[in-house]
Amino acid sequence: MHPPEWITKEVERIHPDARLGWVGEDRESPDEDLNKGSFALVQLLKKRAADRTICERWQDQGPLFGSSFDPLIYTPVWISNVSKEDVFGGKVIPLLKRWITPIQERLDEVNIQRGRDYESMAESISHELGTELFKQSQKSVDKPRYVARKHMPDSVKDKLSGKEHQNLSDVFMHKAPNLVK
Repeated sequence: MHPPEWITKEVERIHPDARLGWVGEDRESPDEDLNKGSFALVQLLKKRAADRTICERWQDQGPLFGSSFDPLIYTPVWISNVSKEDVFGGKVIPLLKRWITPIQERLDEVNIQRGRDYESMAESISHELGTELFKQSQKSVDKPRYVARKHMPDSVKDKLSGKEHQNLSDVFMHKAPNLVK
């Protein structure tokens, strides 16, 4: 089975050393799909780098699609399987873009989203509690006691004025240690 040509060109445009490969499977009965198998994302590594890396080599699992390469210089390495639907639907392109994004950027994206979810959850809970407290305070006959600002400690004044405010969505953001010195 061959992928669409625009997919193979786009895969190579995004990452020049990436290819699509076909992982065929044997049919067990004549009624099964003629093209039984799936596609795989394959990366071309230099022989020396492939020898130093723990990876699963392609080793003629099936054909590789895209421009030709010199097998004396490059070793195809299996990255991941991709379904036929993802290849023909074009979903393999965002998958490849995600795969080549550095891990710190991916972690930052996830942590930012977790922070936003946490902040919206805290806002909804505080809104519900504030509404409930307001209702309860309207039932009471006692008036609240006010404390003059001159009698408040500086830490309480800063909190009330918003000086110590930290963005709640930054709770999950952790910077990775810099490994390059």
